[in-house]
Amino acid sequence: MFDFLLDASPLFVTVIMFSTMLFMMAIGAPLAWALMVSGMLSAYLMFGTGGLDLLLASAYSTMDNFILISLPLFILMGLILERSGITDDLFDMIYKVMGSIPGGLGVGTVFICAIIAAMAGVSGAATVSLGLIALPAMIKRGYEKKIVMGTIMAGGALGFLIPPSLLMIIYAFLSRDSVGKLFVAGIMPGFLLATIYIIYILIRSYINPTMGPPVPHGERVSMSQKLKALRHMILPAVLVMAVLGCIILGVTSPSEASAIGAGGALVIAITRGRMNIKILMDVLLNTTKLTGMLIWIAIAATFFSRVYMGLGAGMLVSDFIHDSYRTSTTLSGLASINLAGFYCSLSWVFSASFLR
Repeated sequence: MFDFLLDASPLFVTVIMFSTMLFMMAIGAPLAWALMVSGMLSAYLMFGTGGLDLLLASAYSTMDNFILISLPLFILMGLILERSGITDDLFDMIYKVMGSIPGGLGVGTVFICAIIAAMAGVSGAATVSLGLIALPAMIKRGYEKKIVMGTIMAGGALGFLIPPSLLMIIYAFLSRDSVGKLFVAGIMPGFLLATIYIIYILIRSYINPTMGPPVPHGERVSMSQKLKALRHMILPAVLVMAVLGCIILGVTSPSEASAIGAGGALVIAITRGRMNIKILMDVLLNTTKLTGMLIWIAIAATFFSRVYMGLGAGMLVSDFIHDSYRTSTTLSGLASINLAGFYCSLSWVFSASFLR
């Protein structure tokens, strides 16, 4: 009945599959289901029931991949540190150390977001944690709502870039790239973006002191108390540097480093008296939920790509890239489009987060 679809052009296949995926996402379907429904529909229409065997093969190859072992362990590391009160301690430290300068709490919030990103590997952890802690504290001390919300939202997004980013692990699995190299590549852009946010907050608070006023003199602490507060940074910083250092220097694989991180986080929480059975069970439950969600995305993405390549549409992409390299003008044009899109997106993020 659908034999004519077997001779469909790569462009037609691309339009059908991506249109179906975008439609599913537009009606509110999760990403994993959008990819899976699009792949299953295309595989069934063009290959019949035999095409659905690709789904089983995709699930097996995904679960058999050593790279993905690091996913639950990095998630476990981040959740242990978050649920054991590390975020509260970090904000208390930043409040005491930087609260006396204009915009100091905003700067500290971005700094904590970068630290949480390096601990948890997911942007939602920083956004939720600081939304509960930093937001009421900054509003109480007279910070304007637009810079408070912008700081938390923009800083929370750093988890996509700063390793150990969970999205980088998923990307490495799908593209067969090195997780370690992706982590190294994400360090400078992530911390550069955090630095830009910090400079922006300081400049805006200097120009308009009412936007980010310093804490009142009565709430400021002495230098000795500031130095004492810095001790909260020591153990999390050592753990993060140990995990990333092992990966960057090639001492261990990312999967082995994630095990070191999870074990180290548990030791820190127990040492500081912040861990009990209830917290541990909650952490394990949430780790299982988040890992399951990411694994389903990986399975669906693998299935989608196999169906897409099996229908011959992958040649459309490879031919486009091959033809683009024939002329320097075309290549320069593509690079310019990418840069323009990057700068437009960056400008939109700044505008949406800080200026509205």
